[in-house]
Amino acid sequence: MTDLDFLGWIYERLVNVHGESPNRDYMHRLRRIIDGKTDAQSKLRNELLAVMWRYSQESDVSILETVKAAHGAAERITQISLDS
Repeated sequence: MTDLDFLGWIYERLVNVHGESPNRDYMHRLRRIIDGKTDAQSKLRNELLAVMWRYSQESDVSILETVKAAHGAAERITQISLDS
């Protein structure tokens, strides 16, 4: 068992045995480590979330609607990338 496999086992045990919420910040951090996300990717994600939050506040649009729109845009960008 690799270290990442072990961390994955710990994550699953925390969620499924101990009832830990995967929505907690430290569980997100553990999941990023397991998934091999870099600090640069995490920083970009946090920057994007901050921009979306500011936009939702300034435009009187809910953060959920802002995230849905950003998700849709990301899916379109991914599809364009796959098609080319």
